[in-house]
Amino acid sequence: MKTVCIVGLGERGAQTYGRYIMQHSNEAKIVAVCDIDVKKIEAMGDLFGVPVNRRYVDFSEMIKEDKLSDIMIIATCDKDHYHQSIAALKKGYDLLLEKPISPIESECIEIEKVAKKYGRKVLVCHVMRYTTYYRELKRIIDSGEIGKIVGINQVENVAFWHQAHAFVRGNFRNSQETSPMILQKSCHDMDLIAWLADGYPIDISSTGKLNYFTRENAPENSTDRCIDCPRRDECPYDAIKFYIDGFKALPEEEKSSRWPFVMLAVNPTEEKLFEALKTGPYGRCVYKCDNDVVDFQEATIHFDNGVTGHLTMTAFTYDGGRQTKVMGTKGEANLDEIRGEITVGIYGKEKKVIKFTDLTDDFSGHGGGDAIMMKELFSESGDKEMDTAIKNSVVSHLMCFSAEKSRLNNSKYIFIK
Repeated sequence: MKTVCIVGLGERGAQTYGRYIMQHSNEAKIVAVCDIDVKKIEAMGDLFGVPVNRRYVDFSEMIKEDKLSDIMIIATCDKDHYHQSIAALKKGYDLLLEKPISPIESECIEIEKVAKKYGRKVLVCHVMRYTTYYRELKRIIDSGEIGKIVGINQVENVAFWHQAHAFVRGNFRNSQETSPMILQKSCHDMDLIAWLADGYPIDISSTGKLNYFTRENAPENSTDRCIDCPRRDECPYDAIKFYIDGFKALPEEEKSSRWPFVMLAVNPTEEKLFEALKTGPYGRCVYKCDNDVVDFQEATIHFDNGVTGHLTMTAFTYDGGRQTKVMGTKGEANLDEIRGEITVGIYGKEKKVIKFTDLTDDFSGHGGGDAIMMKELFSESGDKEMDTAIKNSVVSHLMCFSAEKSRLNNSKYIFIK
């Protein structure tokens, strides 16, 4: 059984990884927690059964201790990943590191170097690689069934409501505070494109901007907060409708742990959510926030094996989910998270359809990818390298950094080192 300490008790650290461990106590045990929020430490420490003397408000105090566990999960703010990861690697911890690795390119590279120097393992949470359906798509490609791959088109349908929650009102709205949206949201997509292409990226060009979520597009007479806005009944981004009405509709057993409500309050209730909407960031008008990240971006990537990848990341969709088209010399394969299926068309033959439900019945947390990643992490042994070991995941980060450089430089092609 692995022992684990969790640094960062937010939605990913506590609600995803912590609760998985709590529900799979035969695989791992949480022995220490750390967060700057005392309320989270108390609530999650109690929930996970962590001794009071192993609950830390200050990471620097935690890391002074003798090594506390086999694995440290780092799920803190992006800007904190670097110094926490370096300190933990030097202390002897293996890491489960939430993506992005860091919002600074040189820090991503340095973390990989330090892990190699100290012989430690770092697994980056590019969880989409672990889903049964993306693994099935990868199997189809590797089998040669659709021939030599020529192109990959990836569409990240962020969805109007998810854009508003995470990238307009939420934690990832401002690139100066966290990271560019293509890194924060679409390092998953870049990782998938690179993995499916099975090549190294040579260069990339990108274009995109913040089109819609600006003060210029605010409805007339709208207020700064939804809670007292006369236009909210006609607004698709009404926070009361989304957070309060959405919370009321949940089964009772899900109300204490369901995303995105846990982003507003620990152990949320209607009263806590109302208070959060009155005073916190999630109650703000989407046209009057301090957001600067894009709501639409495209990128084209050339790989050293001749494959061309294309990514479209867009807020302007009704449904959320990824759609991946892989074009080969003998056929094409299309994965659609919205429809829940993979369609394989071999030229000259009838198409075949593989339903996601034929592959798994667990679609919790990133289509089941969270749970599979955690299970493989805790069952890992010897020198086996997991799919998202840091040396693989750094590549997608370099793609994202280069795409952002290109976007800010009139879509100039940027070479990737």
